[in-house]
Amino acid sequence: MSKKTTGDGADLVSDCLQLVFKYLNNDDLEAVSLVCKNFLANSNLVKEHLKVRNPNVSMLSQHIKRFKNLKKIDLRSFMGDLSEAIGEIARSELSLENLLICPESAFEIENNLKDLGSNPNPKMKDLKALFCTQEESLQNNDFMAIANSFPNLEELDVGETSSARKGRVQIEISLDTGIEYLASKLKFLRKLIIRGEHNYNYSDRSIVALSLNCVFLKDVTVSGSKVTESGIGQLIRNRPNLESLCIEFITSNQSSPITIENSISHAKSLTCLTFVGMGVSDMLLKEIGKLRLKELKLDSCRGFTVSGLCMVVSKYLSKLAIAESDIDDEEMELVLKGGDVSNLSCIEIDGSQLTSSTLFLLSATCPSLETVKLVYPNWDHEEIDNIPECKNHNIQKLSLALTFISDESLERFGLISPNLKVVELTSCFQLTSKGIEAVLKNCKFIKKLLLSRWRSTKIIEADSELTELDLEVLKLSYSIIDDEGLELIGSKCPQLVDLDLSHCQSVTMKSIVKILPSMKKLKRLNLRDSGMVNSNLFLEWLYYFNGLPSLKQITLPQMTNPTRKQRAVFMKRGCLLSNV
Repeated sequence: MSKKTTGDGADLVSDCLQLVFKYLNNDDLEAVSLVCKNFLANSNLVKEHLKVRNPNVSMLSQHIKRFKNLKKIDLRSFMGDLSEAIGEIARSELSLENLLICPESAFEIENNLKDLGSNPNPKMKDLKALFCTQEESLQNNDFMAIANSFPNLEELDVGETSSARKGRVQIEISLDTGIEYLASKLKFLRKLIIRGEHNYNYSDRSIVALSLNCVFLKDVTVSGSKVTESGIGQLIRNRPNLESLCIEFITSNQSSPITIENSISHAKSLTCLTFVGMGVSDMLLKEIGKLRLKELKLDSCRGFTVSGLCMVVSKYLSKLAIAESDIDDEEMELVLKGGDVSNLSCIEIDGSQLTSSTLFLLSATCPSLETVKLVYPNWDHEEIDNIPECKNHNIQKLSLALTFISDESLERFGLISPNLKVVELTSCFQLTSKGIEAVLKNCKFIKKLLLSRWRSTKIIEADSELTELDLEVLKLSYSIIDDEGLELIGSKCPQLVDLDLSHCQSVTMKSIVKILPSMKKLKRLNLRDSGMVNSNLFLEWLYYFNGLPSLKQITLPQMTNPTRKQRAVFMKRGCLLSNV
């Protein structure tokens, strides 16, 4: 303590500044770094997370030298030479704990990760989490390289990107050898995700090896054409400390006496459970209902009925998600009234047999409900006259997609849910500005309005009675909003931080240059594929206007790369230019 108080107290001041700066987000850190050299030096020391977008590896090198205490580097959006970027990290003196990459097919996992793991800096072997989703499945040698390079890994995600799963024939090579080796080496592994639908070819051998060797496993996601219920059952029995389990596209094994149903009772610590693309019986749901499960998701599953759902909806359950189902209003009412929904805070249902009745029933019967998401409900014939006026002040997020909800229903829901903060309405083609204005008027706390594929030229009319809004995020991707509609938005939404106009073909430079000067807080602007806006003209205007210091990221309207000079000019302002 005496050291901190001697001399001019510089060490004490530095410690105090870093303690304060740790509570700031990236944008605020960037702002305080401009105040003085002392603030710059101390803000550099507290930055621990770096998300890399600029394809120039030399820029990454500068960041690594500037931010010496980085713990996490995210390269998933990096479009440059990934091998070169990994080399820069390998040569650094960082004590990195978390690395996220999304390599393309040309990237050699084995060699690059070996280079990273053989870094002369011994701290790199302390990597705790590796996220590596890619177009191609990892091979046995890749798993072995990961295990040898990073023996202290606690989290590993080696799934595939969704685009990689379409229209590709996977070579039938068993990955059991590589995964078994991985299991034998990574003694501290707590979280493992191996996702790739049918493309990862590994069997129950791998699952059993993981369950026997990785004694700290708490969170597991597996999918594989060779994995069966027997393997999952053995995983549950061998690792009763599991807290989260996601099982995708597995098959049953009629010859094995071990099943998920007769093993699930061993999972005393399980709180989150997801089944995808598999058979789920009522008897299995009955056994699951005996656990203190907090989250349950059934995606594209078959075999269960309303009776089974009633048995699994308990006072412990806070989130229920059912996707690709044919559940209807009457069945949903039986579930809500037959189970204990007192603590249900989030419900997500994808079903074409539902109507507005379920939406309002959820609000009336679930007192703790905060988030409700309905996808593809059939609302062609809405009847809202008999809907009870029962307000739910807890609901903060409403998400509807691919539905014909009417303006009247949206207005009614806004009246009974006055504390909404996020409203997401994707492909709701029957809605007009009347419904949007009504929900904005009745719900004063809405910060995010997401209207992808909006089918009207306006969301606010010229004669609107709305006062100035506090909206911070507005997304209108793939909408037909026009210049007049955008100018009306600009007049009512000066607090916007994030504006997404990607794929808006009716928006021109005229409206954009008119609204931007009034948006003093705007940080992110997405104009991708806005065909009526010229990238070079827009950047030229923005350069000479020089009035938007808040802008941190601009996604340009055309697939043309900004010049090196343009990138440099805007980078000096702290603004990243991107065309993807």
